[in-house]
Amino acid sequence: TGDFHHLTALALASAVAYVTAELLKGQPIYDSLLKKSLSNGSTPVSDEERNILEVPVGSGSILENRTVEEIPRLSHTVLVNIKRQGADMIPDPDTKLLSGDFLYFLTESRHTEEIHRLCEAQIPKDHIR
Repeated sequence: TGDFHHLTALALASAVAYVTAELLKGQPIYDSLLKKSLSNGSTPVSDEERNILEVPVGSGSILENRTVEEIPRLSHTVLVNIKRQGADMIPDPDTKLLSGDFLYFLTESRHTEEIHRLCEAQIPKDHIR
């Protein structure tokens, strides 16, 4: 603003805050907030290796013509992307899955077989009209 009237007061307040923090052995505020947030236990942590798994939706698949919301829930697995005719889509619950789509799941390594079984499952022949 071109006005230095408050510069002295600002410098004095900063010096007092610095000396007070040093005398009381205070930690930097953002470091202490991060430690408190992480120790809260609200965020689950996984040590297992994670993978992005690409799975096609085939013709006659139980996933064909269903919405993302209708996909059976798998633990520790998130659908992060759908590729349709070469274009990427961010999935939302109302996105309808079509034959030829590629689904990209972020999952722990131990769940890859379960995802493959789900996506390869076919509609029983007696239910096809």
